[in-house]
Amino acid sequence: MIRRILAALALAVSVIALPWYLSIALGIFFALSFDVYLEMILLGFVLDMLYGASIPQLFHFSHIFLAIAIIVFGSAAYARQRMVFYRKRF
Repeated sequence: MIRRILAALALAVSVIALPWYLSIALGIFFALSFDVYLEMILLGFVLDMLYGASIPQLFHFSHIFLAIAIIVFGSAAYARQRMVFYRKRF
């Protein structure tokens, strides 16, 4: 439980202090490390609030980081089931 809280704090600091692509990479790492890492979806929401802008090519869709976070969350859950070396220790 302490590791998960520290990971959430590290992710919150990375959103504020690091570029968006490093925050997403850290979120992917944590999503693969912990069972149900819902903080990944919160990361997408916060990144949208900080850096989000509507994209005309995507019909002015303004929640691109949230969509990426949800896709990564689902992909990590699928990949975690398929990994041979994954152990439920966190």
